[in-house]
Amino acid sequence: SSNQWPSVPNFYADSSSVVMLQIFWDEPYQLSIDRVLCCPRLRDEFDRVARSVAPDVEPYRLRKAAFGLRKARRLRPELVVRIADWGRRVMTFPAAEVARNPDLVPDAPGVYIFRDQTGYLYIGESSNLRHRVAKHLDHSDRKSLAHYLWKNGLEGITVEVHAFDPKSKAKSRTVRRAYESELIRSRRPRLNVAP
Repeated sequence: SSNQWPSVPNFYADSSSVVMLQIFWDEPYQLSIDRVLCCPRLRDEFDRVARSVAPDVEPYRLRKAAFGLRKARRLRPELVVRIADWGRRVMTFPAAEVARNPDLVPDAPGVYIFRDQTGYLYIGESSNLRHRVAKHLDHSDRKSLAHYLWKNGLEGITVEVHAFDPKSKAKSRTVRRAYESELIRSRRPRLNVAP
């Protein structure tokens, strides 16, 4: 049935394709997967990037999975992490505590999520989570988040960080943005502009 999770081999291929799709949709490519896979030069580039993300999966399987994902729009950020953990650590802190002690947040690349009791507020990525989260809590350069924090204060707000090993693939902004985009799509934070 199309509603069931894929088998283990397909799961791996599908998950790797999530990263591939996001990389090609992201800057500088701005291309559909159809266009990428129909052009020999772009298909070779897709295969090259695919080998760097999933070296044990045949490029054909990743291409096929990419078409399937495009058709089903079944992209899930959590799947990416299952195939490429990259030393991920997930931590949640009260925003007020982080404002008092920024060193609680790792000095590492990753994704951060602001939320309150009503749900997700804002999701972003950074090469340095500690610096970026501290900047938001001091005076965010994102107007919607800055206004929300100024109006409501930090009480009841949490910051969830997904910190990655600085030597992992997450050091690449493109990979972090792919992960961030899928979190934004699946969690729909109300202060983000659509990715």
